[in-house]
Amino acid sequence: MKTKHLTCKIALKPTIKQEEIFKQWAGASRFIYNWGLALRKQLYEEGKYKIDVYELNKYLNILKDSEKEYSWLNLIPSETRKQALKDMDTAYKRFFTISDSGFPKFKSKRKTPMAFYVRYDAIKIIDERHIKIPSSKDIEGDMIVKTYEKVNIPTGKILNSRIKYDGKYWYLTFVIRICKENIGNSVIDRFVRNKSQIINTPLSDALGIDLGILHTMTLSNGKTYENINKDYEDISKTQEEKVLTNETIRLRKKLKRLQRKLNKKYKMHKQGNKHVKTNNIKKLEQQIRLVNRRIKNIRNTHISQMTTEIVKTKPSKVVMETLDVSNMLKNRKLAKSIQDQSFYEIRRQMEYKCDIYGILFKLVDKLFPSSKLCSKCGYKNASLTLKDRQYNCPQCGLSIDRDLNAAINLSMQ
Repeated sequence: MKTKHLTCKIALKPTIKQEEIFKQWAGASRFIYNWGLALRKQLYEEGKYKIDVYELNKYLNILKDSEKEYSWLNLIPSETRKQALKDMDTAYKRFFTISDSGFPKFKSKRKTPMAFYVRYDAIKIIDERHIKIPSSKDIEGDMIVKTYEKVNIPTGKILNSRIKYDGKYWYLTFVIRICKENIGNSVIDRFVRNKSQIINTPLSDALGIDLGILHTMTLSNGKTYENINKDYEDISKTQEEKVLTNETIRLRKKLKRLQRKLNKKYKMHKQGNKHVKTNNIKKLEQQIRLVNRRIKNIRNTHISQMTTEIVKTKPSKVVMETLDVSNMLKNRKLAKSIQDQSFYEIRRQMEYKCDIYGILFKLVDKLFPSSKLCSKCGYKNASLTLKDRQYNCPQCGLSIDRDLNAAINLSMQ
């Protein structure tokens, strides 16, 4: 029996006291992660690589019980502490097993989003507006948290439940493992809308998708999705894309103003090598977080709408190329534009949506010359550069848009 994984998210409405507890647990998770990574790094330098996460947990228990300075760790749920070490252990092992993975970095208090693990088997639904979160021994009674929306958790095994803060709201996020046969039920349809409409649509031809900067996506059927992060006039932009572009540009200008203002205040209150955080600085930092959150949400919504629209056409196969984004970011002139496009998020959403709706998803090797091959005769133009926006084949005379040519080549793989 095949299973699928769906990510669910519930917006929480904690009280002031509960929010303080959440922040404390998130801070403890970050501290334990950094402590475990520092210890692992020290032991590795001493030639003691083989130490598992259970031994690290023993060291942590000794530390919190013997040192008064770290006694506050006793206030954190044991499962939250253990999972922080497991997360560090996973990142550390990935460095040795995956070639493209870098050495894990220490989590910054300023940059790292607040998040922590909670036991998924201990989460209980009190009613449609309240859930019970597993708490620590120092909290009297159960921690019952109110939600902004009706709690409607699909039936299935819950995995990897976390509580996260996005700068404005707290969310309970978790993964549901469900049987493929149950995807069509009414509860799951909340997360995969219009599924029946898509299933009843006959299969169309294979679809190649070329990702770029001028056009976010160019499809092999000729349709393009424009870049909402770039301010330029394009008659092919839909009215919705123009609105999103204007909103994104406005927010980016506002972000620059706030960042300049914050920088001046930091310099004004600098004492030696230290920066003193005043209340006004904290307010500015919160404003910057909210603007960044808004920009991120606009981009993610746009990506979600694009990928859903593509899946609705019910192609028999979707083909995308594997992009080496780390190398692409070395181009200073294009690095910011590439980051704004969120290529990995597009690929992730396309992959899981194709999986849910039974569409074959294929990734082509990053060395495949999709842009340099003629989609008509197969001639390879090795001299093609990034400046060449039109593909002109010297062999068969084909003249076609560069991105469309690449998308057609991908659809034939």
